[in-house]
Amino acid sequence: MVTLLIISIILFVSYIGYTVGMYGIPASISDTYYRLGKKGWLFTLFCLAESSLLVASFIEASKEEYQFLAFIASASLAFVGSAPLFKEDYNRNIHYVSAGICALASLVWQVLMSFWYAPLITFLGGVIVLACLKFKKPVFWMEMCAFISTYITLLLLY
Repeated sequence: MVTLLIISIILFVSYIGYTVGMYGIPASISDTYYRLGKKGWLFTLFCLAESSLLVASFIEASKEEYQFLAFIASASLAFVGSAPLFKEDYNRNIHYVSAGICALASLVWQVLMSFWYAPLITFLGGVIVLACLKFKKPVFWMEMCAFISTYITLLLLY
């Protein structure tokens, strides 16, 4: 399962690196769908691949009573990618609710797994980055913190 986690991290860094390198820092990770234009399907593929890669290592690293949170976080990420048109009425609610559930389930999971300090330190770092950037693109940086804190927690558990 560690191999799947490492592949997930490589995919995450590659996708974010590619999109930021090509189009600059987006308003949010989801905004990369629009920035990619005809290649917007890469965002959906990215979310579905991340969800698929993370679910197994997420559940394996979890205490049995918290495995449901790992599943919910992973499944919600798949829904985010399946409803990429967040600027359109028919996708907006699915996208935003799924993203919120994903972030909340992941955060609660980290706290219940006794790794509350990973999101705390990561988000404090994110606030410092935002302050240095004069609070430009706050959603993107907070999303980055959410992914990074989850990856740190998973790596510490392995």
